[in-house]
This record gives sequence, C-alpha cells and structure tokens, in this order.
Amino acid sequence: MIQYTKNQGFCVLKKSSNAIGIFIIISLFLIFALIGYKFLKYQTQTNHIKDTKIFFYEVQHDTNILLTKLWHNYEQIKPTMIQIHKDVEKYLSTHSYDAPLDEIYQKINQPYKTKPYNIYITDDNLTIVNTTFKPDLGFNLLFSKSSFDRHKAMGVIEPCFPLFEKSSKGFMSYSDSYLPKDGGGRLLQVSYSYPKSNKKLQELQSVIKEYKSIAKFKVYLFLNSGFINDIILSDYTSYKPKAKEILSRIKEGEEINKKISDKKLFIEKKLINNKEYKMLYLKAYSPISPDTYMIYSVMFDESDYLEKQHRLDMIILVITLLGVVALFVVWQIWHKEKLLEAQDNFVKSAMHEIGTPLSVIMCNHELREEIYGSDEYSDEITSAVKVLKNSYDDISFLVTKDKIVYDKEPIDIATILQARVNYFQTIAKANDKHIVCNIKDKCIFDISTVEIIRLIDNNLSNAIKYSHKDTTITVIFKDKTISFHSIGEVIVDTKVIFEKYKRENKVLGGYGLGLNIVQQIASKYNIKIDITSSKKLGTTFSYKFKCH
Repeated sequence: MIQYTKNQGFCVLKKSSNAIGIFIIISLFLIFALIGYKFLKYQTQTNHIKDTKIFFYEVQHDTNILLTKLWHNYEQIKPTMIQIHKDVEKYLSTHSYDAPLDEIYQKINQPYKTKPYNIYITDDNLTIVNTTFKPDLGFNLLFSKSSFDRHKAMGVIEPCFPLFEKSSKGFMSYSDSYLPKDGGGRLLQVSYSYPKSNKKLQELQSVIKEYKSIAKFKVYLFLNSGFINDIILSDYTSYKPKAKEILSRIKEGEEINKKISDKKLFIEKKLINNKEYKMLYLKAYSPISPDTYMIYSVMFDESDYLEKQHRLDMIILVITLLGVVALFVVWQIWHKEKLLEAQDNFVKSAMHEIGTPLSVIMCNHELREEIYGSDEYSDEITSAVKVLKNSYDDISFLVTKDKIVYDKEPIDIATILQARVNYFQTIAKANDKHIVCNIKDKCIFDISTVEIIRLIDNNLSNAIKYSHKDTTITVIFKDKTISFHSIGEVIVDTKVIFEKYKRENKVLGGYGLGLNIVQQIASKYNIKIDITSSKKLGTTFSYKFKCH
C-alpha cells in the first residue's frame, strides 16, 4: 500500500533579501565616503591656505621689524655717511686716485671696531680699479649709471637705502659722486655695512627654514620712483653676483611690480624642471616711509601638498571602484536570489497543483488493484506514482522544513533503510534495474522519521535515475555507514551537485533539489558525507552516522 498524507495549506512569509540591505549599506557608505572626501579635501585646502597666511604674516611682521630698524639706522647714520664721503673727496683732491687708500680708510673707520666703511674708485667706464675691499676689484657699476648721473645733476650726495648684499648676506648703504680730476668721469663710492643686520636676518631666515615648502623667499623694495633692491630671506650659499645678474634682478623686480600693479595680492603657478610651484606676491607699504613699498615674493614647493591631494584622490577612487564592484556583486546576488525565489515559488505552486490530482490517482489506483488485482501495467503505474510521490515529498519538505519542527526520536536506521529499499524495488524494476540491500549493522540514531526517510529516498531515487539500465544498485549498511553504489556517468564536480537547483546531467530532468535536501539534513545531524566516482568503479555515496 502506498502511504500518503494530504498536504495541509500553509502560508509562506516572504523574507526580505539581505542583499538589498547590503546594497543600501554600501550605497550609504559610498555617499558618506564622497561627502567625507569633499570635506577632507576642503579641509586640506583650507588648512594649506591658512598655514600659508599664518606663515606669510609672521614673516611679514618680522621683515617689517628688520626693515624698520634698518631705516632707523639709516636715518641716524645718513648725515655721518655724507660727511665721511666729503672727507674722502677732500683727501682725494690732494692724492692720486690710484694711490693706496689705507690712510683714509683707517681715518674714517677709527671710531668703529667693526670698520664698517669701505672706499671704491672706478675708471671712466665705471669699473672699480681701486678699493679698500679687494674682492670688488674689477666689478662694473655701469648698471647704476642713471642713478649716479641723477645725483650729479641734483648736486647732492645721497646715500641709498640699505641694500642687501649676496656676498656678505648683510645690508649696506652707498654714497656716490663723480671725481673732478681727469675729466670728471671717474666715480667715488663710500659704503657703510650695518653691523647688526646679519644677526636679524639670520633670525628671520631660521623662521622661514621651519616651513619646508618654501623654495624661495624675497622682498623687493621700491620707492615711488622705482626699484631699489631685492632681499633674499630664504637661506642660501653666499656668492658675489655679477653685473649681468644684478641687471636681471632689477628687471625681475620691475616685471613683478608691473604684474601686481594696483593689486594687493597676486598668485600664479610655475612649472620648473617638471615640478609645480606656486608663486605668491603680496604688496605692502612701509610702516616708516609712505614713499616706500615692498613686494613679498614667495615660491612654494607644492609637491607635498599635491601629493596629499593625489593620495586622497586615489583613496576615494579605490573606495569608489571597490564600492561600485561591491554594488554590482550584491546586485548580481540579489538578482540570483530573485531567480531562486521565482523558482521556489514555482516549486511551491507546482506542489499545490500536484497534491490533489496525486491523491485522486493514488486512491483510484489502489481501488482498482483491490477489485482487479495487480498486473504488469498496474506495476508500471505504481512505480510512476511512487516517483511522483517522492518528488512531492521533497518539495513538501523544503517548503515546510523552516515552519515545522520535526521531533527527534531514536530511530533504528537498519529498519528504516530496509523499508525504503523495499518501497523503491518497484521503481527500480520499472526502470530495468535491481536493488540489492546488505545490512550488516544495527544503529540507533536520534533523528526525525521524515528527515531520515528523505535522506535515504533521495539517494535511492538518484541511484535509480542516473544508473545505467540492467545494472544493480547496491545498498550496504556497515560500520555505521550507509553506502549507495551504482554504475552510471562519472560525477565531475562532487561539490556543485549539492547546490540547490544544480544538476550535472540535465538530460534526465529533475528539480535539482534532492541532494540539497540530503546535505541540509546531514549538516544538521553531523552526518559525514563521502563521494567517490569513477568510470571503472562507478559512483558511491556514503553517509557515516554517530550512532548510540
């Protein structure tokens, strides 16, 4: 007799997919990452600008102090410089211009320990040919001829505002006048070195040195009448500039003055040796002289800042790419889940549709056998109905396993196994196959009857379905292990066959649910699965129980 329990109606609650939640979380993460990136980039830029301004105003303040002291010293020493220049002129009026100047040099420096004054006499071409400062012999002053001529036309001796000297890294002022003898073409210069200027400049340079991004720092001094001098505030190796370089510096100062024009601040970028620099020019008037203004010129090495920006861009790019890939993968998983859900719904609908007709077929078939007896044709029908019933039971188990708690009880595995082999003999016979059952062990195992039947039935069903015709299926229960051996096609991937809806042999049909059910039950009860499959020896599914 075929045992059949009519399916009861049940409600399936549709669970929301985890993939959708993950998709939303990743999307939110990407949004917050982009917001964070914008914020960090803004903060980096703001801090960079802020640090630049703090540095700039700090240096400007210190520079103003330095120049204010220089201006104060200049105003104090100016009358003395004019008088000393006149004393040197008076001395030269009675001496040869080419004679040694040691006597007058000692006289004008007598009150001073540092000997700050030096004397320079040029030839008619304004090349220094006689001086108390020997390194300047041969230096040409032609680039300042217009200034000398202006002083001559005005009939004044006017010491210049303190000029920065690259060779001494200090400040000097010069007075000049044309000498009357030998045609009046030769020039006299008297210089004064400000004794404490070097120390103040070094203090300022140490402040600038703390800012690693400063490549070059200069201050250009201008009178309303034009360029005076450029002061190098960043540290460097001292050297004696040539006249050509001095002319270049004058030209550079005039170009910067023209570039900034009436603007207070001007910024531009320069590419030098494939390295990007930012040039910043700030115009400020002298606090001590309304006719004097300064242009601060700072060259910033943007390498570190740009590297930080680039690193930040690369991080957000990697995060975005990973996020997009993750979204794509999650979307694929969600899409697969939807397909599996559609398959599940189809299977559930199929189960409902099959239930009632199957019950009618089975009842009427049993009544017919009671009245007319069994024959070859009724055996074929019985086999087909059993196959259909086994598939129906698989579907019913999958649908209800999460909603029904199957009570465990001590089960005699051998008894159940023999009963199920007997049940499938009819199906095997109808498929020109034979089942041999060899039980050599007794085993009591805590499991529900429904689950052990599903495990055994699916193995027997698959063995019948996938074995060759006119072969024997061997079922052995020995050493607490059930083995199902059959001769058929070799199983290529023994892991994939346990996945839901996966079938290696798609020609023979089926839902691809049986072995997935088997794996779930085996995993639940710690039943060890072992599979061997070869063309020569056939395929064996083994299940080892931890019996009591």
